[in-house]
Amino acid sequence: MICMSGLKTLIRTSKAINMENKVSYKQLKKAYLQAAKIVALHGEKYLPIFERLEKEYKERKKQVSTLNRAIKLAQSGTNTDLN
Repeated sequence: MICMSGLKTLIRTSKAINMENKVSYKQLKKAYLQAAKIVALHGEKYLPIFERLEKEYKERKKQVSTLNRAIKLAQSGTNTDLN
């Protein structure tokens, strides 16, 4: 069960997300999962935190995927025409 100190940590993590991606992908995913548990246990008053973390998590996941594609393409060493 998540206690109030866990909730405070979650809120601090959520606020830190605005700080130029200083929160790691792993930390963000953990906070997102914690937020889901908090909503399940304590109700919809915590939905705004969950929604914010969900948005940030999905955006970060997309960025990581795009970065990985770019790295893979660059490492492939092929000189293909992109047209």
